[in-house]
Amino acid sequence: MTFMCQAGERTWMKRSGTTRDISGRGVFVFAPDPPPCGTPLIVLLPARNPSGPVWMAGKGKVVRMEQPPSGRSGFAVGGLRFVRRRGKQIEMARLLKIL
Repeated sequence: MTFMCQAGERTWMKRSGTTRDISGRGVFVFAPDPPPCGTPLIVLLPARNPSGPVWMAGKGKVVRMEQPPSGRSGFAVGGLRFVRRRGKQIEMARLLKIL
């Protein structure tokens, strides 16, 4: 899965991770370099659909981090409101307007 962290007022950094849990309002992501708590971000999840590519996108913020001494680091995103979009790619500028 892909997520984009807000790094400045108009700057977003693209990163990737692996989902552990997904709900209607949140997601937990394993990532080697988790963003700090409070960081706004956008989550992009590919969804299976027999009629073509579909993306679930949501905007939220990091609400919890997990950095165990041994194991995989990760973070929880809360306050998500997912929207569904068809197509192979979602343009960032368009996505920010939708969310």
